[in-house]
Amino acid sequence: MKQLPKNITKVSSYRENENNTYIIHGENATKVIETNTKEKFGYKIIERNDYINGFQLVKFSDGLFGYVRNDKILRYKFELATDFNEYGLAIVGNYGSIGWVNKNFDFYSTSIINGKTKDLSFIHINNEEINKHLFLNHGWNSITTFNKDSSLSLLKGDKDCFIDEFGNIKTFKHIDHNYQDLSSFNEIYSDFTDDTFTEAKHILFNKEVLTLLEDGYYLTNSDFKVLAIQYGIIDKVIEKAKTLKK
Repeated sequence: MKQLPKNITKVSSYRENENNTYIIHGENATKVIETNTKEKFGYKIIERNDYINGFQLVKFSDGLFGYVRNDKILRYKFELATDFNEYGLAIVGNYGSIGWVNKNFDFYSTSIINGKTKDLSFIHINNEEINKHLFLNHGWNSITTFNKDSSLSLLKGDKDCFIDEFGNIKTFKHIDHNYQDLSSFNEIYSDFTDDTFTEAKHILFNKEVLTLLEDGYYLTNSDFKVLAIQYGIIDKVIEKAKTLKK
């Protein structure tokens, strides 16, 4: 697909009035797609990818994206769409919002119940009314793709979460197992999807104030100080400093 970068690493989006913008980061390239909320018409294909993981990503004459499976055009249309990955998930966007869908076109979202996030929630996209409701009310602003070093995708929206390769959506929890909503770190956490997990299995943010671990936990600088004392690391540093003075 000429309009999309290769090896997409991150997708973000925002909506202003009826104008929708999608920013796609890929291998040595960034692409911005701007669309207007408009009526969808026709299924005339003007551009197509090769089949990947059972689906062919296509672009229609109205500028929207969709999929072909077994040489049959599926009746789903999106302002943005990516190829399905090895876990059977693809990023799609409509109405200035984005989300993961599986091969059954179930949309993965979080349901907010009494201020807390219920773990897994997905709804099948089967008509335009549901499509619009899902993207406007349960979509995300920013998503990182899975990569060779990590089987987690970071999701940013009203709730900042992650999704694993099995489609489980969860929030990051504090390392001592006490639940704490990361919204308390709003300024720190606001741009967390600028990075993805690497071989180090963690991400540092805002001058290393907050650290996210790939197993779904997070630590603050204060936590590191406590752990350093608990495991005698500070004592070891002091001893090391003494040897350097000699």
